[in-house]
Amino acid sequence: MIKAHLVKEYSVKYGSEFYISLDDFTSMLEKMEIDYFHNDESPFVEIVQHDLLNLAEDKITKANENEREMLKDLIHIAKTSRYTQTDGYVRIDWF
Repeated sequence: MIKAHLVKEYSVKYGSEFYISLDDFTSMLEKMEIDYFHNDESPFVEIVQHDLLNLAEDKITKANENEREMLKDLIHIAKTSRYTQTDGYVRIDWF
């Protein structure tokens, strides 16, 4: 199984690894009502930074443990990575 890798720096420096398929990951985003972009031809997802930073606490609380860990990492990158500040999205690559 390929792993999802959260992009920490656009120069590409990878941060966290998630053991989740692209389909399961996008299903989680839809369940959380988080906007994202995905092209079926490309193995990556771009998530709107604003949605991550404004995610309601009750949605995080209702998530399962694995989802909470992923959301925690995604929110951290949304807050701290330089590319998210300028581009307005968080990118996750699968390889």
